[in-house]
Amino acid sequence: MADKMTAANRSELEKGLVSMFLRLSPEERLKANDNAVRGILELRNAYQMLVELNAHDNESVTREDENFVL
Repeated sequence: MADKMTAANRSELEKGLVSMFLRLSPEERLKANDNAVRGILELRNAYQMLVELNAHDNESVTREDENFVL
């Protein structure tokens, strides 16, 4: 298993990410930001779809239970 990150490890990781980002050209930075936004939107939309599907499934189960007759 992965060990918990210490403050020193987090700091090194952040420094590495910042230096990597600074090495990018302005166009590459914009593309990276666009890709991040696109990924966030895809995750949000997928989550909203799951919530709607679960609500629909729960609604149909409730209707079926109301119509159940012995």
